[in-house]
Amino acid sequence: MHRIAYYRVSTGDQSIEAQRAALGGPFDQEFADEGVSGSIPAAHRKGFGDLLAKVRSGDALHVYAVDR
Repeated sequence: MHRIAYYRVSTGDQSIEAQRAALGGPFDQEFADEGVSGSIPAAHRKGFGDLLAKVRSGDALHVYAVDR
């Protein structure tokens, strides 16, 4: 089992570092999308698409909030 984190920030007042600190860690892998609106489907975001290619059954996925 791997611990995987996903971060998404869409505006300048949001911070991946703040999300990382809130989630704790450590993580085996981290994926992120910066400056990407929530109106873009998740599977069309580069970081999320990369995550989907790597995550496997049994892995634990950590996100700061469901809307991320």
